[in-house]
Amino acid sequence: MSFEKFCPNCGKETEWLVKGKCADCFLKSNSIFSVKNVSDKILHCGRCSKVLLQGKWIARSEKAVANEIESRIKLIPDLQGAKIFVEAEKIGRQNGKEDFSVKVKVIGIIDSQVIEQEKGYIIELQGNICDPCMRLASDYREAIIQLRTNSKKDAETMLHETEELIKEENSKDPLSAIVKTIKVRNGFDLWIGSKKSAVKVSRKLAKLYDTRPTVSNKLIGQNKDGSDKYRFTFCVKKL
Repeated sequence: MSFEKFCPNCGKETEWLVKGKCADCFLKSNSIFSVKNVSDKILHCGRCSKVLLQGKWIARSEKAVANEIESRIKLIPDLQGAKIFVEAEKIGRQNGKEDFSVKVKVIGIIDSQVIEQEKGYIIELQGNICDPCMRLASDYREAIIQLRTNSKKDAETMLHETEELIKEENSKDPLSAIVKTIKVRNGFDLWIGSKKSAVKVSRKLAKLYDTRPTVSNKLIGQNKDGSDKYRFTFCVKKL
């Protein structure tokens, strides 16, 4: 047997009251969740399109932004059994800038009553440049990959294959990029931002062409800890 109650605010009959009010009146004057620093802009690198989230530069995506907003949600103590749903969607601006529209819905229980609240936010991106891109923009390189062959056609093929392999490594190593491409008489010299990436790519190329990369290094200074700093060169020849 249910007993109808009356909301003292609006007079509506209801089976359950939440903090002495009907659910609708409660939600008009209360929030069951908040999003910390939701008005803060998210830094966005204009060169690589990555965004700075939780101290890391990661690929810009709707999922990444949704996860970031979810990590900032704070629930009120009285809410029990809460379920959180976050959706992010890219939106374009007249100036060509891309921001995100985010919808947050929280469902939980207060005083035995199911409460549901939904809020929408616009998350703006602020142009910036990430540390790896800043280095690469100043011709920073830790290694050189030399592609060598007597065939012009083969040289172009090797270059394309190297570019694709470097791109694959970029998702794991932001310094994996070709800073400069220099055409030489029998191939190309590629300045590579990451030595680690250059090692992996040169090995893959050598395996592809059934050869061995030759490795050399040049002393270029000292690291902050006083140890010697070298730049490495990996030469891959296609016979």
